[in-house]
Amino acid sequence: MLRAGVNQLDAVVLTHEHMDHVSGLDDLRALQFLQKRPTAIYCSERVEIRLRQQFAYAFSEKPYPGAPQFEIHRIQAGVPFDLAGEIWMPFVVVHGTLPVLAFRIQSMVYITDASAIPEESWIHVKNARHLVLNALRIEPHYSHFHLEQALEMAQKAGARNTWLTHISHHLGLHQEVDALLGPGVQLAYDGLKVTE
Repeated sequence: MLRAGVNQLDAVVLTHEHMDHVSGLDDLRALQFLQKRPTAIYCSERVEIRLRQQFAYAFSEKPYPGAPQFEIHRIQAGVPFDLAGEIWMPFVVVHGTLPVLAFRIQSMVYITDASAIPEESWIHVKNARHLVLNALRIEPHYSHFHLEQALEMAQKAGARNTWLTHISHHLGLHQEVDALLGPGVQLAYDGLKVTE
């Protein structure tokens, strides 16, 4: 966010409560100070419970001065919500054995930390213009799509563009892997901007 020069944040939308997805919330204090308001967080009930444990100091009745401030908006799969004038549709994907949220926002679908997409969720995935999908590494993994699975999911989705994210160094070098992916599929990268 520093490199991108972000100085305004409308909200944070969380897929699930794992630390690689929530640990940076404390660092949003600088933006809260600039914007003079708490950070709106959209998450499921399970994620909210975890946040209240992990960041108990932020939810205290008498927080210490300078503690981060969060305004929780609870969301659930199958119930759309409006955020910054866009309708977000949360739906369930599976991360190992954990159900996590994925999102459709107009013609974009965002899926991370998934190892399976339940059949009932495909209605939200099919025919997206842009699909953001995790592809952790080359070898199979118990709780994330590996590259071959991600490519199969992308083909089934029929998206015009698929951006592979949540990748590790085990996937290989960006330029080499990108050359293997075929039309319409690319590795995502920091600073990527996707437009209609």
